[in-house]
Amino acid sequence: MTRILLTAFLVLSASLVQADIVKKSKSGLCHESDSPYFERIKHFHAYETLSECLDSVGGVLRKPQPEPEYISKQRDLYDERPYSREAFGKRGWMDEDSDCQNTRHEMLEALSTRPVQYKDKNGCKVERGRWISSFTNRVHFDARQLDIDHIVPLAWSWSRGANKWTNDKRERFANDPRNLWPVEAKLNRQKGAKGLDQWLPPENRCQYIARFERIRKLYDLSLYPNEIEKYRSLVKTCQSRDRAQTHSKKLLPENSLFNITISGKAGKP
Repeated sequence: MTRILLTAFLVLSASLVQADIVKKSKSGLCHESDSPYFERIKHFHAYETLSECLDSVGGVLRKPQPEPEYISKQRDLYDERPYSREAFGKRGWMDEDSDCQNTRHEMLEALSTRPVQYKDKNGCKVERGRWISSFTNRVHFDARQLDIDHIVPLAWSWSRGANKWTNDKRERFANDPRNLWPVEAKLNRQKGAKGLDQWLPPENRCQYIARFERIRKLYDLSLYPNEIEKYRSLVKTCQSRDRAQTHSKKLLPENSLFNITISGKAGKP
């Protein structure tokens, strides 16, 4: 009887201890105790607070968080007019060379790793090809599965300097190939207008951080005061990781684009 009571006490104690931690799963997501996935996660790294977990690798949270009031106040200071997608081009994707292909389909054509197929004989809209998503390393063959992601989101850029640009500059920014790549539609919509401190992709995070920062600086987009140190920390973490990998003997480091999986019917035209 004593042994049974002792076992029950230990199980209960372990449960209480786990309820006070934040779990970071292998995919890099942080889960508080009220997350629907908390109990299912058996292999994790434990943190005492959510902040420590998020700071570890810039992980994302499983549940949406309301925007803090201090960020809302800062947003009011930086943004006199509300964001509008039309401010970055009333036509949406532009067709700069008037060849009937807008920016979306030109990107799909340019970034496909094999010759693309079109919806019609005019070759205006790409239907099939072969694309590797930088967000997941998954290979896709159906263009309908993909969005063209703005690495630096248009809505994010608006209150950090783009609202002061001319309409022509905003339209060029929205169609700049350096700020675009094809990714899963679901993940692109999950990302929305979030910056680096609010969302990172499941794979290739340091590649994403580096490209985001390169575009942000190229267009001289500023950060809110509370974002500056967070962004520096993310960049510094990736730089440290790069140096460590330089001295590593691993041929294929984690999150390499060589580690790809197939999505869709690979052999079907």
